[in-house]
Amino acid sequence: MKEGNITLSQKQLKTLTVIHRFINKDITRQQAADLLGLSTRQISRLKKGVLASGPESLIHKNTGRKPAHAIKDETKEAILRIASKPE
Repeated sequence: MKEGNITLSQKQLKTLTVIHRFINKDITRQQAADLLGLSTRQISRLKKGVLASGPESLIHKNTGRKPAHAIKDETKEAILRIASKPE
């Protein structure tokens, strides 16, 4: 597990709460699935991730990364310089 703070969205926080309730056997797998709008299989997958890695398992692994198909900043700046030149 990584050290430090993690930030969860409201949806991720709700998911974590429901998964913890399922782990503590306060609710059934089906009730957890109904609360989150997921399948029972997904609930099992989320439980496994939370038990293995903690809350950070709920955060998408590409969060904070720039997309592979994004235009480079230098290219954007060049386009803007050309477009803003007076004719």
